[in-house]
Amino acid sequence: PGKDEEGVYQIGTAAELAWFRSHVNNTAGCESGAVLTADIDLGDHNWKPISTQLGIAAMYKGTFDGQFHTISGLSVNGTTYQGLFGSIYGATIKNLLVEGSVRGSGNYVGGIVGSTRNATIENCSFSGKVETINGYIGGITGGNPNGGASTIRACVNNATVIGGTAGGIIGYSTQANSIKDCYNTGSINGSTRSGG
Repeated sequence: PGKDEEGVYQIGTAAELAWFRSHVNNTAGCESGAVLTADIDLGDHNWKPISTQLGIAAMYKGTFDGQFHTISGLSVNGTTYQGLFGSIYGATIKNLLVEGSVRGSGNYVGGIVGSTRNATIENCSFSGKVETINGYIGGITGGNPNGGASTIRACVNNATVIGGTAGGIIGYSTQANSIKDCYNTGSINGSTRSGG
């Protein structure tokens, strides 16, 4: 994908989004910004999350602005830290609509992001289904463990959420997050500590 004058990647196709994922996953602590310039259909092909690094220093730290475009056809089937994004630290994900299916077999499974730390998610929505066998799971993010509180603002979950500790917006957290102006319309089915 091309860049604008400020060095922000302009993403308008599934191939460009896949390139950006590889760029982030191969760049420890990547701070590259990106904006969507069009709706993108991922075609229900198995999607590997953006930012799969597990160490905080290596996670994605940039700003991803969907500009209110839709990413549809998301299909994720993995273990832990699953979502459109896997794990982020200090990053901002905003103005993004996502439709599809995210499935994991462990903790931190979310429609937008598997795990947030010291991050911001705003003006985002997820529709479809999020599912894990018995772990932390949420329609927007699976959870926020150590590493700093996050802000989730003006987000909507319309997806069915099935798992262990399940939430419409966030599944599990050890941090004092700020959650404002959000709502859930999805069906939540969790085995413990679950709610919309």
